[in-house]
Order: sequence, then structure tokens, then C-alpha cells
Amino acid sequence: MDLLELIPQKALPREEDGGPKHAFPLCSWVYHMKFIIVETILFMGFELDLYQPYEYLLIYWHIIVRWD
Repeated sequence: MDLLELIPQKALPREEDGGPKHAFPLCSWVYHMKFIIVETILFMGFELDLYQPYEYLLIYWHIIVRWD
């Protein structure tokens, strides 16, 4: 089953080639919220002293990679 069948919406024209472009605001919101939750959990690990000092660089790297 295709997502477009479940969420009927009008296609927006793409600027590049004029083809259809579908906006998925719910999927975008879920994707964004997932990253906020992951970031919060990673930062909470610092507050709870779950990480050793040698793991700090890896955790910061994960946070940076998630937002790039």
C-alpha cells in the first residue's frame, strides 16, 4: 500500500522539471520529533553521567551527524 493512497493530497508542481511533488507534513513532523527525542536522550546521558569521558566525542559526533 502506498502512502499517497492513505493520505490523499494534491500534488504540487516541482520547480526543476514540473513533475508532481507531494508534501508530507505529518511525515516531516514525525521525522523532526524523532530527532528531537534522540537528541534529548543523548543529552540526558550527560546529565545522568551515563557516559565515560572517552565517549563524549562519540556522543557529540552522533548529535552533529543527526542534524546535518
